[in-house]
Amino acid sequence: MCAKHRSQILEKVREDLLQGKPCRLVSTSLIEAGVDVDFPCVLRAEAGLDSIAQAAGRCNREGKRERKDSKVLIFQSPDWRAPPELEQLAGNMREVMRNHNRSLLSPGALTSYFNAVYWSKGDELDKKKILETHNNHCRQLSFPFQNIARDFRMIETMLKPVIIEFDDKAERLLRDLEFAENASSIARQLQVYLVQMPEHGFKELLKAGAIKPIKPEKFGDQFWRLTDLDLYDEGAGLSWDNPVFMEAEKTII
Repeated sequence: MCAKHRSQILEKVREDLLQGKPCRLVSTSLIEAGVDVDFPCVLRAEAGLDSIAQAAGRCNREGKRERKDSKVLIFQSPDWRAPPELEQLAGNMREVMRNHNRSLLSPGALTSYFNAVYWSKGDELDKKKILETHNNHCRQLSFPFQNIARDFRMIETMLKPVIIEFDDKAERLLRDLEFAENASSIARQLQVYLVQMPEHGFKELLKAGAIKPIKPEKFGDQFWRLTDLDLYDEGAGLSWDNPVFMEAEKTII
């Protein structure tokens, strides 16, 4: 979901929880990044212990329930396996769980988990040899800052932003962008209408003609908009699994 859409959903979630209404939220791991919601029960698919600790922070967040009424359950699904980059972390978590079953989020359990992760990853943690480069130059005080800045990426996966025409304001901003000479102010306002996509998903949408650049002769590939709004669902946001999808009723002449 774009941020504007997400904030509306979370506002409704908080309202339902506050009023004690039944509320079931199915979410990506984004919910773990400091989102302020307080559920009585959290079910988390197997992941790294750090992710499970973050998910647990959405359970009894405000401390208003008894401990026995606040549950965090970790599950395995027979129909879904964690992607390879997460499976190793889930394996490290399972190893710690065997030894710390009653205190999985204790400091000792978390220390054991990260020791296992760092040991299993080994040299993979510094594949580009940034620390080695730094140490080789530190005695001469000739640090290759430019090379380090080029090589270091906190997140390696490249994401591409796509603008979603989510409401009337987004529509107006996109219209203004078509005629703007300086796009900086409009770009800032469009931030809440962006969906960040992995590169393979972006390429699938591009191949299907579901996204188009805005004024490429002026802005290059800076701005992309979703032109096939059938792919944006009000319950789940943007899906690129089947970019040639079209609602059945729109195929009727």
